[in-house]
Amino acid sequence: MTFAAHHRRLSGLGLTAVLLSGVSGCGKSEELKIPGSICGRDIEPALLQQLLPNGESFEAQQDSFIPVQERCVLSVDNNRVLFINEYRDQNHFDILKHFMEKRLDRNPEKSTAAENSAITDGEILAMTACTKRGKGKNHLLHISIMGSLEELKEKREELDRFAASYLPESRKEMGCTTT
Repeated sequence: MTFAAHHRRLSGLGLTAVLLSGVSGCGKSEELKIPGSICGRDIEPALLQQLLPNGESFEAQQDSFIPVQERCVLSVDNNRVLFINEYRDQNHFDILKHFMEKRLDRNPEKSTAAENSAITDGEILAMTACTKRGKGKNHLLHISIMGSLEELKEKREELDRFAASYLPESRKEMGCTTT
């Protein structure tokens, strides 16, 4: 499945998830225990913690659709709250231009995660060369979080920092680099 087809499918789910997230936040104040690795990727738990709602239980579920795509779904109290999609062998495209055409309502702007990356309210895309796979092959990291539009606006910096820290591990595990 190409990124574009997957993104169209997720776009429809996004509104549903945003609406449902307003129902799921029931005011719990417990801080989750986040492991140092999710879906086979080492992470910085403190950076991920800032993106998640409070709750009692945390789960990370990994799906591998095809060898060139990985998906990690994070849930808090059995509610899906964050999606990490990783792709390799992608054709190059301008990420900011893509968001300007598809997500203008979510305030797209340049991200600091990678040279070709952009962030919106609740979503980040970062494309980097997949040098180990050959010329013209690219790695794409797509992270989306669920929440009210106000919450998503407030978490942009945290999302950008998490994506920047996750990107090197993602590229390595997707076979794009050796380190």
